[in-house]
Amino acid sequence: DLLETDNLPRETQESILDKLRRAVPQSVEQDPDKWMEYALLPVQAVRSPHSPLAGTIDPAVIDLNLDFMVGQQRADGAWSPVWSWDFIDAAAWAAAERDWKGVLTLNNLITLRDYGRIAL
Repeated sequence: DLLETDNLPRETQESILDKLRRAVPQSVEQDPDKWMEYALLPVQAVRSPHSPLAGTIDPAVIDLNLDFMVGQQRADGAWSPVWSWDFIDAAAWAAAERDWKGVLTLNNLITLRDYGRIAL
C-alpha cells in the first residue's frame, strides 16, 4: 500500500519497489497446497496486472491463485478468513470475523475485477 501512495517521494518509491521486487518471490506462498494456511498469497502481493510488482510472480501462479480465490467464495457471496482466534475470545472473534469477511470480500472482488475475472 505504501508503494502506491500518491504523494510518496520518487526516490522513496524506487527504493521500496527495488526491495519488494527482490522480496516478493521469496515471501509469497506459491505452492497451491499451502494456500489454505496463514500465508501471503500471490494476488495479495500482486493485486492487479498493473501493479508495480507485476512480473515478480509467474503469471501461471497468479492464474492458479485467482482460480483458488474464486473457489473459496462462500455460498453467501463472501470470503472468510483462513485464520481464527475464537479460542481466545469467541464473542470478540465473531465480531472481528464479520468485519474481516467484509474486508476480504471487497479486496477479492476488486482483485477479480482488475484481473478481468468479473465485471463490477
